[in-house]
Amino acid sequence: MSLPDATRSDRIYPLLQNLDLENLAFATLQGTGETLNIEEMNEDELRRLVLVNLARLTVKGEWDGLLSAGGGGGGIVLPGAEVDNPSTYKYWDVMSTPPYGQAVKLSTAKMDGKGVFFPFVASQSGTLTGMKIRVSGAHSGGNFYAGIYSADEDTGLPKDLAGYCTFSTTSVATVEQTSFSSSVTTVRGTVYWMYTNVDNSTTASNVTFYAAGNSGYTAGGPSVTGGPWETPSNSVGGIGFRYSSATYGAPTTPVTTADLEQNQPFSALSTGNPPTVLLAWT
Repeated sequence: MSLPDATRSDRIYPLLQNLDLENLAFATLQGTGETLNIEEMNEDELRRLVLVNLARLTVKGEWDGLLSAGGGGGGIVLPGAEVDNPSTYKYWDVMSTPPYGQAVKLSTAKMDGKGVFFPFVASQSGTLTGMKIRVSGAHSGGNFYAGIYSADEDTGLPKDLAGYCTFSTTSVATVEQTSFSSSVTTVRGTVYWMYTNVDNSTTASNVTFYAAGNSGYTAGGPSVTGGPWETPSNSVGGIGFRYSSATYGAPTTPVTTADLEQNQPFSALSTGNPPTVLLAWT
């Protein structure tokens, strides 16, 4: 049955007639409707587009397209915490934004080979175009790696590697990298994990970075029984999961719970604080 007082569908239904709701992707629906003009003659087709999308979301049990996808609103609105050309929000300090971000910045953080994972919420939807780090103590014989991992839908822990950048550590400088191992696409308001590491023990012992720090109850991390910190401390300590053994080199995939240290969640004390990595989408 057609919509009340509607004319025959010339676009929405003919283009989607051979698809079922279970397999209809948002991108297909978007491509079908994005060229429609917003004018009276297209009112019926626009209503059909909304109706089909609502039916699709109901069948799939998810709400991509209304809450996160596309260039409009939706999702979690995050404060900028931008650096470098904030008028266009080119680079975002995602490691300083809620709910995981840390405002304290250090300049002496080192790695020890146990790669660190730091959770963050994506500030933008789209494909990453660049990363930046700050090398505060240089070394000519190695590289630094920064990668983006998805979060496991059940545990929330880091899972699959989307892509990473390789940085030179030869000089004290802010280092930009625009070449990724593979394309990394994010959805605004979605949790991801930032992974950082160096490629060998020589690099680890010589290179220092600007890093995110945490001030508060940091002595020893949370109890293994799930209780709170037992000893308060005002010193700056690390935040994030890390590998349970040395994993020098480029990031790998996938990550399992067994790969991570179980006795010190969110307390990368031996490694130090996770180096700050800035992200650009434009």
